[in-house]
Amino acid sequence: MPWNRKEEKNKSTHANTTPDIKPLLWDQIAIFNSTLAGLAAEGLLYPSYAAVLAMLPKTGLRPSEAYALRIGDIDFQSRKVRVERALSLNGKIKGTKTEETRDVDLNREMLSMLDQQVTWVRTEAIAKGWPEPLLLFPNDLGLPLDDRNVRKVFQRVLIKAKLPTFRVYDLRHTYASLLLSQGVPLLYVSQQLGHSKPTTTLKYYAHWIPKGGENYVEMLSVGNSWHQAGTKEEPATAETSETIEKSGGPCRDRTYGPLIKSQLLYQLS
Repeated sequence: MPWNRKEEKNKSTHANTTPDIKPLLWDQIAIFNSTLAGLAAEGLLYPSYAAVLAMLPKTGLRPSEAYALRIGDIDFQSRKVRVERALSLNGKIKGTKTEETRDVDLNREMLSMLDQQVTWVRTEAIAKGWPEPLLLFPNDLGLPLDDRNVRKVFQRVLIKAKLPTFRVYDLRHTYASLLLSQGVPLLYVSQQLGHSKPTTTLKYYAHWIPKGGENYVEMLSVGNSWHQAGTKEEPATAETSETIEKSGGPCRDRTYGPLIKSQLLYQLS
């Protein structure tokens, strides 16, 4: 019947638009990082390729965003990297996928690695007579990295590490899945990834969010160890009272005042 064919076509189209999420597991990313560092230390990988592959699973950037990073995008004081552009397949700079700018957190290990990368880039520029470098990950000609070459280098590392085949984009999936599996808030991960809304993150990575078996409603039980500020267990301070009032909680001026006034008027009438 025609409607059956249409239904099958819709199912097929939906299947083709759903990304194949295949992140590296904890032990696999550990082996990958170790192998990558070893090859870089032996001088078997061009520094920019080694650095960008080390950065992707620790920041969740899209590969195209990482290729377009500039030295000035790294804020070593706040430990963040500003993501405001991407590199198209034809090598042209464009906006991010969502056309928005975001700041991504960097851990101390990544900050140290990027500091070394910046030093190397500037030293390389002086040695080759290049002008003051802008790109954080330039190739041997001082131009942005080519995605095809990054993919080739990535596969070499995987083979050396004796790991299954992955895509470079799977390093972004690795970042998201590992954080979520450790109970990191969905909203935080979504913001770091640059998703326009948290539901996008949930759609792709819900499988890695711990389900848990706790009965959280017991948190509302009387006498539980937790308590609101200003209860018997913890008298309210001036600070907590101010917080409650600002958050819309009970206050004399807004709630009790009108009530008392109405009662007085009733008694006097």
